[in-house]
Amino acid sequence: MSSAIELESSPFIQKFKLIASDNKSEFIIDERILNQSAVLKEMMEIQDKSEKDVTIPLDQISAECLTNLIKFCKHYEDSPPYIPPTGPTSCLSKPPQNHWDMIFLKSLSSKQLFDIICAANFLNIPRLIDAGCFRLQYMIENKTVEEIQRIFQAPGDFTAAEKEQMRNELLWR
Repeated sequence: MSSAIELESSPFIQKFKLIASDNKSEFIIDERILNQSAVLKEMMEIQDKSEKDVTIPLDQISAECLTNLIKFCKHYEDSPPYIPPTGPTSCLSKPPQNHWDMIFLKSLSSKQLFDIICAANFLNIPRLIDAGCFRLQYMIENKTVEEIQRIFQAPGDFTAAEKEQMRNELLWR
C-alpha cells in the first residue's frame, strides 16, 4: 500500500511522482519544484515529453528527508531561479538567523540536516545546499572541537596524548 502526498498546484503544470527509498512513499510535485533540482530537471529534458505521468525513484532519499526537501523547495516554487554566489567564500554574507531558510533548517535535527544537505547535493539543488551550509556554519561557529563532536554525535577518536602531540606539531611558527 502506498501513501501519496500531493501538493496543491495548477492543473496546467506538469506533475511528477517521486518515490522515496522505502518504495512506498510517493510525492506528487510539479515542475516548479522539480526545476529547482538540476539533476531532475535534466532528467525531464531527456524524458519522452508525451508521457503524462512521470515516476522518478529516489532510492537514496528517505521519505522523511524527501518531505523536508519538498517543503523547502515548495517555499521557493514561485521565486526566480537561484543563482549561487560566486567569488571568494570570505565575501559571502550569510543570511540572518531569522531568515526563513535558517528557521526551517534549525527545526531539523542534526541527522535530518545532514540528510537534507546530502540529498540536495545528490539532486543538485544549489539554494538548499547553500542554505544548509550556512546553517552548519551557524551551528559550529565559535564552538570547540568537543562541542562540535557533541552536536554531530561524532566520537572523539584521538587520545589526550595524541591531541597534545598534534597541538604541538601544528603550532603556528
